[in-house]
Amino acid sequence: MEQTKKEEAKEEVKNNAKLFFLLVIFAGIIIIGMVSINKFGTYGGDGGFVFPPELPEDAIQSEKDPVLNSEGQVIAIEDPATGQTVPISTCLADAEVVLYYLDTCPHCHTQLAMFAFPEFLNKIECSENPDACRGVRSVPTWRFNNGIYTGVLSLNQLAEASGCYP
Repeated sequence: MEQTKKEEAKEEVKNNAKLFFLLVIFAGIIIIGMVSINKFGTYGGDGGFVFPPELPEDAIQSEKDPVLNSEGQVIAIEDPATGQTVPISTCLADAEVVLYYLDTCPHCHTQLAMFAFPEFLNKIECSENPDACRGVRSVPTWRFNNGIYTGVLSLNQLAEASGCYP
């Protein structure tokens, strides 16, 4: 009788170890999937993923000289009307570019952190203004005069798509 209890206990330990192993594998798969989503695209909300599109090569619209940061990204441009250098966020605002975002979105925080002066951007926080965000499927989303782009865009992509810089 006592031998049977010991065998049952050993069998239960083996089964628990197998279950634990399966749970670890399952958790690893979930974590890898989440990392892949964060690295390669944003969840679109309808069962699909939305990836930042490549901007067309003909998005170049002017001959302005940009101010570049150490990574070669546009951080400021020369305003042709005044001849003064202005932050890229000011040019985006003047071009009526709008950023739809959520305060709880890590991709949105990444996007906003790229700007020296994010307060100059035309931004709509979607949880505070759901009516203004009607039709926005994922964030961050940028609305330009020539279309809508979803995902974190580089400063160069933003400058080119808006016409702020070639």
